[in-house]
Amino acid sequence: MFSLQVAMCNFPTIKDVADVAIAAMLSGIQVSRVELLDEVQVKAINLANEKELPEFLTLMFELIGTSNLFLFALRV
Repeated sequence: MFSLQVAMCNFPTIKDVADVAIAAMLSGIQVSRVELLDEVQVKAINLANEKELPEFLTLMFELIGTSNLFLFALRV
């Protein structure tokens, strides 16, 4: 059975963001969506939702697959 998972990663530079996004797309992991949030957007999310997310460049990945695939992807 397929399921949907979300992963969030923080980065110090936009080059790091781009490198990881490209590597994820080329890795074979089934990525259905990637969203980039800058520090201002993360701060707005924190304020609006009483969250304490780190206010850095953030990539949000939406992944589709089986739980075994997710466990494998996390090890990669």
